[in-house]
Amino acid sequence: MIRRALIPLACLPFLAACVSSSVVRVSKDTAIVRVNADADCDGNSAARAAQLQAAIETIRAGYDSYVVVDANARDTTRVERLPGGYETKTKASGNTYVTKTTYVPGRVVRSGSYEQVLEIKMFKGGGRNNDAISAREILGPRWQELVNKGKIDTCP
Repeated sequence: MIRRALIPLACLPFLAACVSSSVVRVSKDTAIVRVNADADCDGNSAARAAQLQAAIETIRAGYDSYVVVDANARDTTRVERLPGGYETKTKASGNTYVTKTTYVPGRVVRSGSYEQVLEIKMFKGGGRNNDAISAREILGPRWQELVNKGKIDTCP
């Protein structure tokens, strides 16, 4: 019983690190960005993390802006209630015993993940595409810090 109670608590100190991402370069100026966010995040956070990871990859590859060529998302999250149990308490007073049994519902557990996949095409300078998004603008004033870190690992 104690072990089951500790499993969800084990992630609590690390809730900030419940996003994983990977980038695969498929050509000189094209990459596929994949982000998985734990059920504690949400679909919007997964999409935002993918956007930030795309901007980081754009700058790391020596480009300035990018366009999302294709995007896919998947939600495999579930919410389940674990089995409950019964608690019985007995009070004794002289020759009288009072017993009370109460049903205690199980905990609610969220599992699964949100997945976001972006295919991006990157551009240098002004780029050949007026619709390109500036990677530095997406990352904001801390863009250098985020590029040095290299990975998005938190729910934005």
